[in-house]
Parts: sequence; structure tokens; C-alpha cells
Amino acid sequence: MMIFVKVIPRASHAMIERLSDTEYRVRLTKVPADGEANRQLIRMLADYFDTAPSLIHIAKGASSRQKLVEIPDDSASL
Repeated sequence: MMIFVKVIPRASHAMIERLSDTEYRVRLTKVPADGEANRQLIRMLADYFDTAPSLIHIAKGASSRQKLVEIPDDSASL
């Protein structure tokens, strides 16, 4: 499944907010330097969707706040 994610880096606390079935807002505590924020995003989404981080792929927007992320279909039950 593909989801749209709006990332808010440098937040005071990390959290995932579901806006719709395919849209999420994710607050990250990491800075968007050296891929730190993307790594935190992938770890958080892996926990949220109960899947391995290695199966999550940022399809578009790796250097943007608006991202298109691919999640394995067997994790789509949430």
C-alpha cells in the first residue's frame, strides 16, 4: 500500500497522526540531516504498521517534507 506522509522534523516529541486511510502526519524529533529524519520515520512507521523497517520504502520525496511511502500490503490492517 502507498501512503502520503507529511513530516514535521525537529518536533518536541515524536508521534504519528492518521489523517485518513492514506494520509498521515508524522512529527519527528530528528533533524533532516544525513538521513536521520528519514531513518526515524521508517522506524516509527515500522512500529506503527507492525512490519520490518527493511520492508518500508520512501518512493518519493526523500528530501522533502511531503513523502510517498510504500508499506507492505500485509501491514494494511490498521
